[in-house]
Amino acid sequence: MKRAPYNSAKIILKPYFFALAALLLVTGCMKPEEEEEETGPLVDAAVCQATKVVTVEEGATSTTTITFDSRGRMATVNLEQRGIAGTLHYNADNTPDRFLVTKSPEGPGQIKYTYTNGRMVQSEVTSSILSVGPVVRKTYAYNSAGKVSRVVEYRYKNVGGTGALAFSNYYAYTYDAAGNIIKEEKYVGTSEATATLDFYLEYTHDTAPNPLFKLETLLNGTSSTNNIKTATFRGAFNEVIPDGSYSVAYTYNTQNFYTQAITTYQTGPVATSTVTYQCQE
Repeated sequence: MKRAPYNSAKIILKPYFFALAALLLVTGCMKPEEEEEETGPLVDAAVCQATKVVTVEEGATSTTTITFDSRGRMATVNLEQRGIAGTLHYNADNTPDRFLVTKSPEGPGQIKYTYTNGRMVQSEVTSSILSVGPVVRKTYAYNSAGKVSRVVEYRYKNVGGTGALAFSNYYAYTYDAAGNIIKEEKYVGTSEATATLDFYLEYTHDTAPNPLFKLETLLNGTSSTNNIKTATFRGAFNEVIPDGSYSVAYTYNTQNFYTQAITTYQTGPVATSTVTYQCQE
């Protein structure tokens, strides 16, 4: 069943991000900043932080768990459905330096993040199994509001015994005034300049805070401030694709974070996600 690539309620992460090595290890072409010790007060800690998401769909159950360090930063992530687990390491300014993957279907590895003026401009994925340098590289462009407007992906391709990173696709994002993604477009082709539209999605959102914002931004490069209410998945010719179109109904706690999300696809399947939080008093 074809599904939309972005959905905070179910943590449906972009499939391309885990392709090839399915995550991780970096070339190390840039010297990382010194990691800051885990001391001091919480940094950018939300009122509530999601620690577990359990999703049940068509009889199958999957669990995502997240832990945080004493400063309120994500420390470990375990994506059970994908068989991926890892730890986060940070720069002195609290930006993620790398996601060290301890388990994945393709073995251990790493995602390395590169910044310019405090903005993430590149991430590189390397696998311990494929000793060819980065197998996926993504670059990030920003709009005037400081939101990611385009993510360009390059993948390792071995043609005729000669391997190198080559253009694969790019995603373009449009936001509303609240910082929510209202349109997501995927373009494919042999180069960024000549790529053509593959599909696009249109979203609406609620007004409650998205508890998975940090995780989605870490893994996808961007996310929405609030939670998706509806998604319409369309092909290159504007046709609606029911398998990827859905609506979400939420139940919220007293801090206005959702504790349950019921996602219903136009084709009928229903997924129920239950979220457990660590909340400040």
